[in-house]
Amino acid sequence: MTSGSAFAPIAAALLLGAATAGAAGSDGLKAWLEPVPRGNVVAFQGYVTAPEPMVVRYRLRIMRIGSGGRSATSQGGQVQIMHPDEPTPLSLTAINVGRGDSYEAELIATGPGGEEVRVQLSRDPN
Repeated sequence: MTSGSAFAPIAAALLLGAATAGAAGSDGLKAWLEPVPRGNVVAFQGYVTAPEPMVVRYRLRIMRIGSGGRSATSQGGQVQIMHPDEPTPLSLTAINVGRGDSYEAELIATGPGGEEVRVQLSRDPN
């Protein structure tokens, strides 16, 4: 397994509105995370793609910090990429976010060779 420093970032985002962040591994595995804000809820949709069919394990972790304290959620599993270079959706995770709340989201996708692709998004309204 390679360390997190082995992936090549495609994009990184500091979320003040809605932005997408993604990363790619040397084996061609790509992962990205799209936040979808709706009122006081932000849903996070993860995606993976690869140049060939493969099984990918993933973990999505989100931490929210606000006036009411901290909360954290985590989801994970595995998906089979069936069609090369086509986005394969991962689970959708949503959190409530108040005006002054901040959050950090991290998606880790692991290909069959053990290489991790990490994607991070954050929002700090201050």
